[in-house]
Amino acid sequence: DDQLQLYGLARQAAVGNAPANSDSPTALNCKAVASTKRHVDQLTLAKRRSWERCHGMTRVDASSQLVQRLLEVDAGFRNAWPHLASAPQRSRQKGEATPSVSSRSTTADFVRVACELLERRL
Repeated sequence: DDQLQLYGLARQAAVGNAPANSDSPTALNCKAVASTKRHVDQLTLAKRRSWERCHGMTRVDASSQLVQRLLEVDAGFRNAWPHLASAPQRSRQKGEATPSVSSRSTTADFVRVACELLERRL
């Protein structure tokens, strides 16, 4: 469940909202996979639903939540990115705190790498 949540956040951060159109490449991919292997189809649909749960979230918020979740659930990530764990916190509307990332290029690079890693795990 953590991996699917991370996947949804990573996709939202990288791409934005999941396309709603049933003829979108993602939806067509789901249909194509459905005709091949049932377990892969279930995984593809679970990944899509996880991404859709993030609908309406800004890419910046998704990036921040992704970093926060990874810091919470993955000791290897905390060890690899110690500056994120100790980064100054900024308050959010809901009163939550998330690590801030200093530059957009760093965030974009991180999200790209995180997406690639999550794709390999799922």
